[in-house]
Amino acid sequence: MKTSGLTLIAIALGLAACATRTDTQVATTAEPETPVEETPVETERAPGSLDIVVAPNAGFEVEGEAGVRELDDQRSSVTIEIRGAASNAMLPWHVHEGVCGSGGAIVGDASAYPPLAAGLDGTASAEAVIDVSLDPAADYHINVHESPSEMDTVVACGDLNQG
Repeated sequence: MKTSGLTLIAIALGLAACATRTDTQVATTAEPETPVEETPVETERAPGSLDIVVAPNAGFEVEGEAGVRELDDQRSSVTIEIRGAASNAMLPWHVHEGVCGSGGAIVGDASAYPPLAAGLDGTASAEAVIDVSLDPAADYHINVHESPSEMDTVVACGDLNQG
């Protein structure tokens, strides 16, 4: 089917007029509409996922974000992104039982957590797949340690938001 050039121009002008009429007020004799009360929209996260803010401990500048996502009934994926580390630093990290500062046990196999390898700009990211499904009723946190030889020094920590 052929469309004439004049028809195409008319269609284009009509569409342009619709798109540019946002600042034009149209008078109406209809009754004013009753205002509809808007319900705030909550951002939904995927079932079985958690978000974590990783904050620096006193005297350190490492901070970032982390997330936990259930892969199935027996495995979880944990991701972390940090900034503020020393250039080329290697920082071990783990999910632990309990809240920050509690010193809880590592969740899953410690070797499943690859160290954070900071670049020249002090940023790093890593992912671990652990053979554990996190209990929504339990407390967990993520620790970032100063180095493989300084595991007792936690430079940043974040409690998992179970909310």
